[in-house]
Formats: sequence, C-alpha cells, structure tokens
Amino acid sequence: MSAAESGWIDRQRLLDYFLGAAKPRDQWMVGMEVERMGRDADTGEPIPYDGEGPSVRGVLEYYRKQRESAPIMEATHLVGLDGDYGSITLEPGGQVEWSSRPQRSLGRLKRDLDEHMATMAAASSALGVRWLTEAVDPVHPVDRMPWMPKARYNIMRPYLGARGRLAHRMMTQTAASSAPSTTPIPKTGGASSARPPRWRPWPRLSSRTRARSTAARAATARTGR
Repeated sequence: MSAAESGWIDRQRLLDYFLGAAKPRDQWMVGMEVERMGRDADTGEPIPYDGEGPSVRGVLEYYRKQRESAPIMEATHLVGLDGDYGSITLEPGGQVEWSSRPQRSLGRLKRDLDEHMATMAAASSALGVRWLTEAVDPVHPVDRMPWMPKARYNIMRPYLGARGRLAHRMMTQTAASSAPSTTPIPKTGGASSARPPRWRPWPRLSSRTRARSTAARAATARTGR
C-alpha cells in the first residue's frame, strides 16, 4: 500500500487489499517458516553465535555440508544459507529459521519439512544442541541472551528496546512457525463484490482464561521476564 493510499483503513478496504493479490486455483501455492531456538545440550544455556562448543555458526556450517547451499555473509560472518530447499536465516537471539520454497501441494511441503527437520536433528546430535520449539524461553533472563552479528539488529536493538520493555524478549527469546498461502479468488467474483468475513481480532475468552492471562501479565511485570 503506497503512501498515497495510507489513511483510515476499514474492514472492506483491508479485504480489498488482500484480495488484490488473489489467484485462481491452478496458481495456488503454500509455504512454511519454522524457527527453532538452540540450547547447549549439556548446560541448557543459549548457544552463542560463535566460539568453542555448540554455536549458531556451527549449525549453519554443518547444515551447509549436509545440503548444497550458498552462504549468506555479512562481512566475515556467516548469517544464512540459500538452496533449492529454501533459505536459512537467523533471528536476533540466534533462532534458526527455515523458509521453504512455495509448493503446489501440502504433500510436497511436508517432504521439504521432513528433510529440513532431519538435517536439524542430525546437527543436534553432531554438535550437542537441543532445540526449543514454538514458545517463549521460560528460564533465561533477557540480558543473558546472545545477539547475532547482523547490521539490522544493531539498529533494531536500541530502537525497539526504547519502545517496549518486552521488545528484547520478543526478539531473542521467542520462536514460531507459520504457513503462508495464496489468497483464493472468492466465488462471488472480484474484490469489490466480495462480502467481508465476520472477523474478530481476538477469540472470546472465558472468565477463567481471562483471569489466568491477567495473572500471567502481572507476574511478568513483577519479574521483568
């Protein structure tokens, strides 16, 4: 959306924006992004970018040996890989993220995922790394987290840190998976004739769930973690 199109966005305008990229069924694609947080299998500590023992760079170098890959460098730092399987990139705290190539079927995507996870499991055994999956690191203080040597993170770290006390935790201590897919063309026709779905920004929560959520936020505020 260009600057000229910026301004108040209502539900129909947002819907039209996404449907502008809609494609017919024979052009549908699906992909996947998977993040994992590496921990030293012996100590449980977050693995640093480099150094003796388990490291993020060691994982990238191992992955590159197992699957044909082109290195992605920043100065002398290996910060990612690119290959027929997709790409490997690093999040601020050393989370290793795999982004698949778009595929026409879930079956093909699953094969790609299985091949990636098998390589990560092999790296785990060879290098002494244990992987945490989707979640938030429940143990380590934020100030003990490593930061990856990427220029953009030198900018993002102070900028976002000044705008929210949980910013650095989000950047270094979280991991997630997602599966983006092509937007289908509605049966009703083009974007202008499509009826907006009944979207809710957040699911309805029971009183018990709301109470637990409030308690969790209060605990976070007390501990700063």
